[in-house]
Amino acid sequence: MPTSAWHYISPILQRVYELHQHQPIRRVLDVGVGSGKWGFLAREVVDFYANSVYFKPDWRLRLVGIEAFERYRTPIHDHVYDRVYWGDAIEILRGGDLASETFDIIFAMEVIEHIEKSAGEWLLERLVSQAERAVVLSFPPEVDAEGHHIFEQGATHGNPYEAHKSIWTVKDLASFEYQEIAPLCYLVHGKAVGVSVIGEKSSSVRERGVRLLQGDGAFVDFQLPRATTEVEVQVLHHPWSACLAITPASGSGTQMIDLFAEEPVVTTTRVRFAVPTTGFRAELKGNVRSRGQEAWIHSVRAV
Repeated sequence: MPTSAWHYISPILQRVYELHQHQPIRRVLDVGVGSGKWGFLAREVVDFYANSVYFKPDWRLRLVGIEAFERYRTPIHDHVYDRVYWGDAIEILRGGDLASETFDIIFAMEVIEHIEKSAGEWLLERLVSQAERAVVLSFPPEVDAEGHHIFEQGATHGNPYEAHKSIWTVKDLASFEYQEIAPLCYLVHGKAVGVSVIGEKSSSVRERGVRLLQGDGAFVDFQLPRATTEVEVQVLHHPWSACLAITPASGSGTQMIDLFAEEPVVTTTRVRFAVPTTGFRAELKGNVRSRGQEAWIHSVRAV
């Protein structure tokens, strides 16, 4: 079926919201999109509810999906997701631009039983390695409440990928750090290394991991999980904001982000460097229009 059970919707959304409150969720991958339910719910709880934005130009969450069966495609997929990759998840994650990308949260809801066990084990290892926070994983019981064995499900809706090919139990998670959040639904802790702070001056951490820089010359040094030529910096613009100077670890090629605005607004700026860098400094610089000297950095990620 292009969907999954409903009994764990509330506990999953509660955990996603709690994770977002601790530190903003900016990137989500949904493996086995199906009808698009989990993508819509992720957009609902992170953007519509927690971020208080509704219209697409204001969305802050990057939402990516993978779905093997393109006949499931509907306007929901085109609207809710930033991009859906149509094809086999293992092939897509073995190569291409998704192979090196990390995500805060990865959903794999009742998808892993649709592939052979050895391939499923590889897929789970890969998802955990690309998740900075967690993989939300679920799978059906070997025998359901009506007595049907898992292998009784074959191709449905003309989709050969709907056939069940492997059986999973909690014992298969023994090598991972995980929490059960509902029957047969688990939050598996991710292993990917995200952006980290390695130095700072006149910087403090506020609610949900937002950093406040105060005073000309205040800075934060960020270390990136890999060398890259692009980073995304999400910042707050308002009347008390000055400018933010972004300088790569090499010390050359500084770029300025003007943070002044008459009305508060959060934006994401993509900064491109001339050569790959593993880190950069974000330093507060004066702005003659500003009514104060501060900068609010909501999040940073390597592209």
